[in-house]
Amino acid sequence: MSQLPGLHLRESHPQLCLTLRGETIEELSDAVRALSEYPADVIEFNAATFNGVSNFSQIGNALLLITSPLRDQRVVFSCPMAELPEYYQTQDDYYDILFFAIRTGLIDAVEIESTLDIDKIDELADEATEADIMPILTIRCDGPFSESDFADKLFSVVSEDIFAYHIICSPQSDEELAEIMECLHSCEAVHEDTQFIIETRGSYGKEALKNGNTFSSPILYAAPEETEDRLSVAELHGVLQAK
Repeated sequence: MSQLPGLHLRESHPQLCLTLRGETIEELSDAVRALSEYPADVIEFNAATFNGVSNFSQIGNALLLITSPLRDQRVVFSCPMAELPEYYQTQDDYYDILFFAIRTGLIDAVEIESTLDIDKIDELADEATEADIMPILTIRCDGPFSESDFADKLFSVVSEDIFAYHIICSPQSDEELAEIMECLHSCEAVHEDTQFIIETRGSYGKEALKNGNTFSSPILYAAPEETEDRLSVAELHGVLQAK
């Protein structure tokens, strides 16, 4: 965990996030060194492709390697179940990986997939909260967008025990984005302390962000160099500086 106070989410001051990946300790070491040169507030460690993800001591070593030099950034641990080796794509293995990451006490927040069994979600959220680690529930909007399906999915998982939600979506038009935001605002009206982190995929969302639309998201995602889904960190930093 960084030496800064824990992760705080404020729509008025969105934080810039970069994703860290690596298959080996050596690759992670190189990636940490490279990312430390960029003006990021948050580093998301996506552990799913790390070849030691099933070995708890290796996860611990990786987190020590990552968090030790990152004194000015918060660290979010994520591990998308669908990106894990197929053998480990089980509810129990996924739960164990996240549980161990929380128990290390080295992270500031942990992302939990909304497809996990509700009892396991509650257990992980409670464990994280007790350790002063922010639980973030990840909601993925895959396939063609349907406002009613999105609303059903959203309201079925939002609870009073978790206040931060990572919405990963691929709006294709102003109308779809407006429908997504309307659903989120409706949910916020019921759950007043809820915070939604919006990550768009695809060219539409990237262009909207380039034009200054930050989707009222307290965290925004970039890449060292521009990709299909993300602006470069330099360009997104410029967008935030201009707001």
